[in-house]
Amino acid sequence: MKWTVLTDNRTNDPTLATEHGLSILLETDRHSILLDTGATDVFIQNARTLGVDLSKIDYVFISHGHSDHAGGLRHLMTVNDHAKVIVSPWALSGRFFSKRLSLHSITAEWPEIPAERLLAIDQSAEIADGLFVIANIPQIHPVPKGNRHLFVEDHLGECVHDDFRHELALYADGLLFTGCAHSGLENILSACPYPIKTVVGGFHLLDHHETKEELKDLAARLMEKYPDTTFYTSHCTGDQVFPTLHSVMADHLHAFSCGTQVDGEALKPTSLPTTPASDNVQIRAATRAQAAEIAQLIMMAMTDDCCLHFCGVGYGLKDFQKMMTALVEREDSQYSYRNTLVAMADKKVVGIAVSYDGGLLHELRQAFIQAAKTCIGKDHSGMDDETQAGELYLDSLAVWPAYRRKGIAQRLLRCTKEKADRMGLPCVGLLVDQGNPAGEALYASVGFRYANDSHWGGHPMRHLVL
Repeated sequence: MKWTVLTDNRTNDPTLATEHGLSILLETDRHSILLDTGATDVFIQNARTLGVDLSKIDYVFISHGHSDHAGGLRHLMTVNDHAKVIVSPWALSGRFFSKRLSLHSITAEWPEIPAERLLAIDQSAEIADGLFVIANIPQIHPVPKGNRHLFVEDHLGECVHDDFRHELALYADGLLFTGCAHSGLENILSACPYPIKTVVGGFHLLDHHETKEELKDLAARLMEKYPDTTFYTSHCTGDQVFPTLHSVMADHLHAFSCGTQVDGEALKPTSLPTTPASDNVQIRAATRAQAAEIAQLIMMAMTDDCCLHFCGVGYGLKDFQKMMTALVEREDSQYSYRNTLVAMADKKVVGIAVSYDGGLLHELRQAFIQAAKTCIGKDHSGMDDETQAGELYLDSLAVWPAYRRKGIAQRLLRCTKEKADRMGLPCVGLLVDQGNPAGEALYASVGFRYANDSHWGGHPMRHLVL
């Protein structure tokens, strides 16, 4: 593996141009990926100086919608006619602004991207052999204080604080690219279910924002949680921030600049947890401390579109996630940790099954109805019933993509049936969308059978029981 910085705010080489932007070429045994494109065509100029042939890259990864990371894409399209473009649809459709110093647009000027070259990613996924994109990064830990300057236009044309739903991270062979890490470095690290040898990117820790104590605490947490990881940063990491972090992290933290080139040994694909053995996964009762991880998986099961459907005007996924985390922490909610089984692997929650007595639906749903009014501005008191007395209702089932197809979902389903038996309930019931035959096939594989047609959330559903 080798990575080369093509553009950055800083350089130690007078033959290379700089700009406020970031672009890095990552070369692995299997892929050649351009990580962001900077703000202009500076990365192309520097690539020529460094002897880099951009016509040979396979993929272009755009970490988020700001112009200092995506502005160069239109220039790349003139020198490369085949590389697939990995980007969030929220980045493509968003209008972004900064109010730092003065209000100004930081929206990228997007080129026309042929459909066969566009990979619009809104869920974490393996997009090629050994190439993983991480989306929907949960903001469990602190986010950079510099985000307070950054805004996005909502559907009413108003500038609202950016929740960075358009931010992605990329993982390949042990290297995690953070872009600007607007979602927070710790949050991106926590969202990555793979072993991390190297972290590369901006950290969006601006000078005169976080205090020295906050920065040292962050550095100490990184050292404690990731003692075998090496961090490389520049771009939006402040000149005064770096030495503060380095005073704690020492040789675990390095600065890069235009022209920096690092050759490193990649983690072998066999060391990635992309094929975890099911017998290494433990199914157990959830704890309140796992609420944030559980909430993220519940939202994955619901899908972003469904979550946004529940939100009132002016509210988004970040608000919904906060609400869901609080509901999981409660004991009187349908989404309570007390109603949840978790699948544990690599010290992380990699799957969940949320289930409760269908006869208690109206009682348990009150927590969601009240929270929705307060946290996401919408009254759902007229919601259709999705279950009834006489069954343990399986509300949510989800497994992280890297851990799928290894029998974890089936184990969660069987454990849910055992839970129903212990509770004295005759069956487990669930609803599956009539347009989801793959989901129905999963349930059928452990014995679920069709009971009757149903309707919920505007969708025709099939009621299955086990």
